[in-house]
Amino acid sequence: MLITNDLALADRVRLLRNHGHPNRDDCVEFSIVSRLDSVQAAMLRVKLRYLPEVTRRRRENADCYREALAGCPGIRLPQERAEEFSVYHTFIIDCERRDELRSHLDKKGIGTVIHYPIPIHLMQVGRKLGFKPGMFPVAERLAGRILSLPIYPQITKDQVLTISKEILAFYS
Repeated sequence: MLITNDLALADRVRLLRNHGHPNRDDCVEFSIVSRLDSVQAAMLRVKLRYLPEVTRRRRENADCYREALAGCPGIRLPQERAEEFSVYHTFIIDCERRDELRSHLDKKGIGTVIHYPIPIHLMQVGRKLGFKPGMFPVAERLAGRILSLPIYPQITKDQVLTISKEILAFYS
């Protein structure tokens, strides 16, 4: 914990404790994530017992999305690779007409998120290092195409299938 009456120092520490992000969509400085207090640490000790089950559910949900959306025109799905083991903290699709799809899903009551709308080399922190638009064209292209679908341990298979059905309807 830090207590100060120096507003500039307080702002700086808040920035540094959160990966150098002053807001959700920008990064101004490379830093760490340091937001855990002792109460959270105690709760985490209990929650860690459930991690294998949570991971299993997330992976099942990812498999359900992949199966339901296989062959859908207009989207690319994250793939499993033998050398990786994803816990699917996010399930990000690469999609054509991303903003239109997001609006369609929103109208159906399906929340989505864009992780991350600005590639890090174009955020303040990257610009400070001299990076400019066009230097990482794949990242720039994907920033306008990626969409995170709901994936959390409590989402049901029926909910995943409903979301998938809406995506399929949008692209048909």
